[in-house]
Amino acid sequence: MNMVSPDPNRYGVFFLSPLERAKAEQATLGSTLIQVKLNGFKSKTAVLKALGRALKFPEHYGQNFDALSDCLTDPDFWPAKSYVLFVDGLQTLQKVEPKACTTLLEIFRSATEEWRASGKPFSVLLDAPFPGIAPFKA
Repeated sequence: MNMVSPDPNRYGVFFLSPLERAKAEQATLGSTLIQVKLNGFKSKTAVLKALGRALKFPEHYGQNFDALSDCLTDPDFWPAKSYVLFVDGLQTLQKVEPKACTTLLEIFRSATEEWRASGKPFSVLLDAPFPGIAPFKA
C-alpha cells in the first residue's frame, strides 16, 4: 500500500483517464492507496478472490458479494484516515458477466456512501468508463 490521499470531501466511484489518474495520484497524498489489478479475470468468483487477496481481507472472507460488502465497510479492517482504491481491468468481467460487474459496482458505491456517512473519505477509481460512473476530476 502506498500513502496518498483524495480530497477529503470526495467520496464515490469514478472513472479516470490515465492523465486524470496521474493527477489523482498527485492530489491524493496522505491517504492509503490500494491498487487492485483485475485484468483478465473472467468470472465473478475469480474477481472476488482477487479482491480478497489484493485488499488483504481476513481468512473468513467468503468470496461472495455479501462478504465483500461486509469487508469493505468493516471499520476495524480500515483503520487509516482515508482510502483510495485504484481498480484496473474490470472491463473483462463486464464483458463476460455484466450482471456481476453491475453488482460489484453497486457494492463499491454503497461502501463509499457508508463511509461518507461516517466521515471517512473512501473512493474507488476505475481505469475504464462504466454506465452510471462519473468521470473523476482531480
